[in-house]
Amino acid sequence: MKFNKPSKIPKLLFFFIFLLPPFLNANSFEADFSNSKTCIIIDPGHGGNDAGARSISGILEKDFNLYLAFAVKNKLGSGFKVTLTRTSDYSMTDTQRMDIANSGPNKLFISIHSGSLFSQTNNNSVFIGYSEPAETTPDTSSPWYVIKNQFENSNKTVSAINAPFNIASNLLMPFVLIEPGNLNSPSQSMTMKSPEYINDIADSISRGVVDFFEKKLDD
Repeated sequence: MKFNKPSKIPKLLFFFIFLLPPFLNANSFEADFSNSKTCIIIDPGHGGNDAGARSISGILEKDFNLYLAFAVKNKLGSGFKVTLTRTSDYSMTDTQRMDIANSGPNKLFISIHSGSLFSQTNNNSVFIGYSEPAETTPDTSSPWYVIKNQFENSNKTVSAINAPFNIASNLLMPFVLIEPGNLNSPSQSMTMKSPEYINDIADSISRGVVDFFEKKLDD
């Protein structure tokens, strides 16, 4: 499988390298659920020519998504085998992302975006999308519900929508889309550029992942 990988380093990569590590190393979640590590996929949305949203301060959605994906991977520590669908700035199709996920024994797919206009109206709002059969009551054991609880525990306002997302159409594992803010919003984008914010969001996602698999063990 070939991707278009430009040699140019994202201009905000140095922000990630020099400012984020002290925060990302502060709290890791060491969790091992079997002799072979639980495999999950983290999918940083956009990439390459598809930049996504652009904040007034110059942050591109494709870069922010990648920073957050690395932050979550770092926090999950050695208890999981975490694969990123992309690790740099290059274009990918939804089919390529799904193929990577389906090629291994992966148990969860988390797609990260940050440019939606859905219902994010304040600096503490998070959007979660999922694709499941319609139910009258939410399945509290679903990964999206468990992650949603972690965000709410950190005083975030969460909007969750069940919809037929293209990226989830042929996945062989549960799917969760997370948009922790909207870079199109001037006020939100200023909050989202801080290392503390990225650390806080990565913390909630990581705790949600651990909580989800711990609940599966209890079932």
